[in-house]
Amino acid sequence: MTALHFLRRGTVLLAGLALLSFARAGLANPGDTEMLASLRLGAQLFQQRCAICHGSDGLGEGVLSMSIANYPNTNLLLPRVSTDSTSIRRAIVEGPLFADISPFMPPWSDAMSESEIDAVTLFVVYLRQDLSAAIVYAREAARLMPPSARIGRALFLGRCATCHGADGAGGGRLAVRLQPRPSNLAISQAEDAYLRSIISLGGAVLLRSPAMPPWRGEFSETEIESIILHIHALRQQRHEEVSNEARR
Repeated sequence: MTALHFLRRGTVLLAGLALLSFARAGLANPGDTEMLASLRLGAQLFQQRCAICHGSDGLGEGVLSMSIANYPNTNLLLPRVSTDSTSIRRAIVEGPLFADISPFMPPWSDAMSESEIDAVTLFVVYLRQDLSAAIVYAREAARLMPPSARIGRALFLGRCATCHGADGAGGGRLAVRLQPRPSNLAISQAEDAYLRSIISLGGAVLLRSPAMPPWRGEFSETEIESIILHIHALRQQRHEEVSNEARR
């Protein structure tokens, strides 16, 4: 892509930002439905393509960045290379071919259309302009994402295994310091509704261990459902292990 192409793109995006400046509560120019549609599309694509590293709210707590040691900083509010609309767009298009961006950042030019790239760029710019308003769009898009056991596993290893252990049996590295000890989720018979409540609200609200924190402010509803899917997988794994031992 030529420098003129990026200049034109940057001009369009800056014009869009002029419209965004009319709002501080999650709305662009109230009469600009096309801008709102692009912003919502950008939030949706961000959840699908970018949140795995940057986190659903762009603050760097994605499932990969949480589960891989020494993963590069992915907090979009602390930019190292992409500091304006033009460089943000180039980073999305070119990935590590642009400046010295981490090789973990893939180039999206072949996976997204021009308009989709524009939409994601717009969302990232808006995220930096008005975080609280942009998060409204991000959470709306996150609710539309289907739960995933793969995402649940990464979230569990990044947030829950410290106490519950990687296998869910309650033997995480902090378990010895806690009283009562963390629950053995691999043999727990707790129903999904209960798991949903204790993950969201924390242990103290349900008269369980106060060491169990409330995760509602950090995990989206889809992420909580994804963790529950992973707990089911841990239970199934434990059931198979017991069955195999019984047959020996």
